[in-house]
Amino acid sequence: MYINRVLALFPVLVLFSFFTSCTAEDRAVLYPDEKPGVYLLSSPQGIVDLAARWAFYPGEFVPADTDPSRAARYEFFPAAWSNYHIPHDANHFGSYAIHLRNLDPSIEYAFLFPGYSSAVRYFVNGKELYSCGVVGKTAEEERDSWDNLVVPMSGPGVSEVTIVLHLSNFSDIFPASPTGVSFGPISGLSAKWSSTRVFMILPFGAILAMGVYFIALYMFHRQNMASFWLGLLCIIFAVRIICYDHFIIQDILPGFSTNLMFRLGYLTFSLALASFAGFIRFQYPQYARAWLVRGIASVSLLYSLFVLVTPRSFFTSILFPFQLVAIISAMILLLIVARSAIDGRPGARLFLVGFFFFFFSVIRDILISNRVIEGVFLSHYGILGIIGAMAIIIVADFSRAFTALEAATRETALINESLKRFVPNEFLRYLGRQSINEVCLGDSTSRSMCVMFVHLGM
Repeated sequence: MYINRVLALFPVLVLFSFFTSCTAEDRAVLYPDEKPGVYLLSSPQGIVDLAARWAFYPGEFVPADTDPSRAARYEFFPAAWSNYHIPHDANHFGSYAIHLRNLDPSIEYAFLFPGYSSAVRYFVNGKELYSCGVVGKTAEEERDSWDNLVVPMSGPGVSEVTIVLHLSNFSDIFPASPTGVSFGPISGLSAKWSSTRVFMILPFGAILAMGVYFIALYMFHRQNMASFWLGLLCIIFAVRIICYDHFIIQDILPGFSTNLMFRLGYLTFSLALASFAGFIRFQYPQYARAWLVRGIASVSLLYSLFVLVTPRSFFTSILFPFQLVAIISAMILLLIVARSAIDGRPGARLFLVGFFFFFFSVIRDILISNRVIEGVFLSHYGILGIIGAMAIIIVADFSRAFTALEAATRETALINESLKRFVPNEFLRYLGRQSINEVCLGDSTSRSMCVMFVHLGM
């Protein structure tokens, strides 16, 4: 009965998390002006994502008052300049610029800047507005940093705005971010930023609590290694949530190094694969061969070692091959779960559904991270799906074990009751015992020898 309630509640929780993460807001769109690099806002009161063709200046940091309409080259942004038709070296520097019109002078506007795994500097109407890290023309000059925040303009009274962006990237395999800059009234952007942040914290707290619970469950029941691997997986996923998007770990631990956060984010990917393989091994040991799981775990731990001890340029360069290994490993584990479901193993069908949901969300996020497609990351919803399914399986196992224990207790009570017909209570009192379970081998012999000694003495 309890499991049925959980099963009914879980999809509701997932849907609630999805829909509440989508906030209602006024949206605007960009209309291109006659001049290149210049756009009109469809609504001065709306929020607009600046995903458009910006003026692009590869290999130079242009002046803050640059006119975007006079550029020699225009490219879509946000995008990795290494993926353009005429590619620019990923580990290099450059500038972007765009001009916006049709603003309402009575409104105070702001920008929502996404986090880059590099260094960036923004100029608005010829003045520096915000910088994250220190941009440089060489790796030695650059100091990369990650952040995601709302930055207001100087105040109202602006009907047009020119944005110039200086960007350098000498650490990651792709420059910039797959998420664009958002522009709009400060009240709307602040609400958007806050709501998105809250609904990143909620899954972090829920998944972390589940991890602690299952680790504690393992401490009291050491034979159930599946609880340990599930708890470890939950903790890894929780850490991953706070290392990306809004970089909440820097709020939890002020002054947390960007370099450590970068490495920790990569570690969560490789360690999650090893933990997931461990869960499959102990949940379905008859299907998941030990050598196979050891192979997957070994490759994952080897990449984790690279993340810890090698330069960032090295382990980021081999990320894509490791992602291919992870996809192949996940497909093998998926076949193991599918076989378990076909054979009717308890909970395997539910786990298979959660696995499919998680698998395709991870594939989609890998494509986004490699700039093959555009969109928002959905792996944290996939995480909720698969962890929910795995948790239900663990709880169901314990529920079945408890039910079996209750049945065994009732059966033992019936056996004891039936034994009373063959072992009179007077005989138990004669032996000094309260129950037949207390009778030990030799009890009756010891008493008989005592009686014989008394008889001979008379």
